[in-house]
Amino acid sequence: MQSKQEAILYADSLPTDLPTNHGYVSARWYTASDLLQAEAETLRIGDLIEHRMGGLLFQHWSIYIGKYDGKETVISFFGESMFGWKGQIRLDNLIDLSWMCRINNGCDQFWGHYPPNQIIQRAVNMMGSKDYDACNSNCEHFSNWCRYGKYTSRQAGRLRVIVCVSGMMIAVIGLVSGKPLVSGIGAIAVIFSIIR
Repeated sequence: MQSKQEAILYADSLPTDLPTNHGYVSARWYTASDLLQAEAETLRIGDLIEHRMGGLLFQHWSIYIGKYDGKETVISFFGESMFGWKGQIRLDNLIDLSWMCRINNGCDQFWGHYPPNQIIQRAVNMMGSKDYDACNSNCEHFSNWCRYGKYTSRQAGRLRVIVCVSGMMIAVIGLVSGKPLVSGIGAIAVIFSIIR
C-alpha cells in the first residue's frame, strides 16, 4: 500500500458529489470477493464494511475507500490484540481480509453522515499508530467517527456488559464459597466495566 501522504492526495482528489448508500445494509454476509461481485452496483466509497470475525459478539469494521493502488481498498483500525494498547489505522486490500463481510450503514437512520469524500479524508488523515482499547477506542469507534462524527461502539457496550456480569458472578461465587480474594477479583471486574 501507498504512504499516508499519497492516501491523503487520493482522498483530496475525490469528487464532492459522490453517491451515497444512505442506510443500506447488505441482506446477507459474503466473502470479500463475493461482496465485490454481488454488490458491485451498490458498494460506494464511504460505506462501512462489517467483518464477521468468527463469533457473534464482536466484528471488525472498516471503511471502503474505492479502488486505490489498483486494489479494492478499505481503511480500518487494527489493535495488536483485543486488549492490546497499541493499534494501527491502515489501508488493506478488502480481499486480504478473509472474514465474511457485508455493507452496514445501518446507523444512518440515527445519525447524519458526512459526504463520502469527507469520510475518506477523515479516515486517511488518521493513518498511523494510535492507542487501541477494546472498550474506548476500537475499529467501530474509528469507523463511526469517520462516517458520522460519533466516537461510539455498540460492541464496546456489549463487552462492558460481559465483563460486568462475569465480575458479578465471580464475586457471588467468592462470597458463597467463603473466598474473599475471589470475591474481590469479581468486584474489581465490575468496577472496571463501569469506569471504562
